[in-house]
Amino acid sequence: MKRFPGRGIFQGASLIPPQLFDEGWFRKAPSRAALSQLELEAMANLWSEFRQWQGALKLIEQARKAGPVRDVELLLLQANVLEQLDRPQEAMAVLREGQKIAPDHAILQNNLGYLMLERGGDLQEAARLIQAALRQDASSGSTMDSWGWVLFRQGKFAEAAEVLKKAVELSPFSPEIRKHFGEVLLKLERPEEALDQWERALAYVFPDRADLDRRARELRLDIARRKTPPKDIDPEDEPDFLP
Repeated sequence: MKRFPGRGIFQGASLIPPQLFDEGWFRKAPSRAALSQLELEAMANLWSEFRQWQGALKLIEQARKAGPVRDVELLLLQANVLEQLDRPQEAMAVLREGQKIAPDHAILQNNLGYLMLERGGDLQEAARLIQAALRQDASSGSTMDSWGWVLFRQGKFAEAAEVLKKAVELSPFSPEIRKHFGEVLLKLERPEEALDQWERALAYVFPDRADLDRRARELRLDIARRKTPPKDIDPEDEPDFLP
């Protein structure tokens, strides 16, 4: 725990009250339940790493039954899994539950705000949540991306481009951020730069890669058509028209 304090499983372990392990460790039902919950949460994280969403959700539900939710990490994981399973309303409800535990948790604020942006929620509330998260951690590429997407939704394309440029600098290997940046550049009539961002995004595997690949091909053809000069027509080749 001291060597890897940032690991989720050790963060979870540190939240278990020490008195649960006094006087006999595994002989006490509360200590067994706490360890069982921690193990289930760790396994759910592993399943989610391999995008096995149904298996991860089953383990999360078991973890929640094993004992009280001690922090928002389990809820953040559950909300992400539900979103991946295209159950956004349930994901939002879980994040709302997390707000009651940790209303100022930056990742939770960002995730809830972004989910509202994507699923047609209150734009003003989403903006407030994401701004609050950004004030806590301006070095987060994910949160910077969310703020850029707020500006995009508000039609402030030039401002959105500046913010998303920063987001790309903070998280250069995120296909989602580069996809968003390309969308904004396209709105600003900068198609070649947009295509560059999309092609960089396509170097990675992500859920809607096939759709972006199709759009990138269409944009590539459109740029090529614009660059092709119109063919000069010889007057003698023009068709004769009746007077």
